[in-house]
Amino acid sequence: SEMERIVSRLEAERKAASKKKKTSPAATSFSLRTGSLPMPYRGEIIQSFGPSVDPVTNLRSYSPGITIKGKAGTPVIAVAGGEVAYAGDLRGYGTFVIINHDDQYYTTYAGLAALTVGVGDRVAARTRLGGADQTGLVRFELRKGGEEVDPVIWLNDE
Repeated sequence: SEMERIVSRLEAERKAASKKKKTSPAATSFSLRTGSLPMPYRGEIIQSFGPSVDPVTNLRSYSPGITIKGKAGTPVIAVAGGEVAYAGDLRGYGTFVIINHDDQYYTTYAGLAALTVGVGDRVAARTRLGGADQTGLVRFELRKGGEEVDPVIWLNDE
């Protein structure tokens, strides 16, 4: 998918830059935030991370992130500071943002309307990225490098 290509490109750029610096990977400030990140959007998680089976059709599926159902127009925020690596439309995701955190972690936000950020912008935690589109469904993913990570264990739902 297009999103996979974008994250792979970002990861390749990070690896090339780290080879030039000849530094070893260390714990990043983002990696220490497990369980303390704010929810990116107010609403109810209606699709969990990982494999699932539809109770009606018995079809198996896999979700690389979570889907949150809330109200259209409600703000969607960055869960942590970083740099906007992608902002725009992406087939299958709608209006979409990727934020690079510490060159190791990426958060993705899909189902947005009226973006308030652009590529290259530095954002702080809780910066508004845009509002939820007319469906009220926001998809949120977290990746370490190219690997999908369950975002729920990173979030503090208070």
